[in-house]
Amino acid sequence: MIFADGKPLRQARTDVQVAARYSYLDLDDEDVAGGREDGMTLGLNWHLFSNARVSLNYVWGRVRGQGDVNGAQTRFQVDF
Repeated sequence: MIFADGKPLRQARTDVQVAARYSYLDLDDEDVAGGREDGMTLGLNWHLFSNARVSLNYVWGRVRGQGDVNGAQTRFQVDF
């Protein structure tokens, strides 16, 4: 799929995007022990029309010494 200004140039019936992201956050400093976190996001975007999409994300994070965090996010977006 090719985009211009954040919108698909051509719209097929089944325009789907798959995305993945890894992130790392270090909150430790000289006097602050804030911890460290590793995170991963897997996402799916379904472009219904040239101005509308549905997004679904699964987020996983691990704060070292604290445990895991899991979550699901969904969003319906309209550009007008």
